[in-house]
Amino acid sequence: MAGVLCYDAARGFRMCESDTRGLGESQAQEVRTELNRLLESAAFRGSKRCREFLEYIVEHTINGPSGTLKERSIGVELFQLPQDFDTGQHTIVRVTANEVRKKLAQHYLAENGSYHPVKIHLYPGSYSAEFQWQALQYHRQLAHAGSAVQ
Repeated sequence: MAGVLCYDAARGFRMCESDTRGLGESQAQEVRTELNRLLESAAFRGSKRCREFLEYIVEHTINGPSGTLKERSIGVELFQLPQDFDTGQHTIVRVTANEVRKKLAQHYLAENGSYHPVKIHLYPGSYSAEFQWQALQYHRQLAHAGSAVQ
């Protein structure tokens, strides 16, 4: 089953969160290729914790059961915190998620509109990655329109 694209005026086309497990093999490969680009980028290169967090949530979003990426499970599985850790005292999951959101924004801003078959997002209020596919034809139209204005 292929994933279902949703459209939202603020976010554009993206995989609906509940349907990300239905990625086809080629879509999953595109996501992993983009993940590797991100992990090697200047925005992520300097932070092992952010790289590990991003890789964990992307792989879990692709392979894991929908809706299971929660603060506690990430804390236990990724950061090896005790099962009964106090989320009010140990904020590493929330802090890292916010750092990753900033690094994703910095990376895509620095790319200055470069074409990516898929972009990876981590929206506030969620620990599940979302995947936004871009149509190459649409990107070319935007680039052409931008050069015509200049």
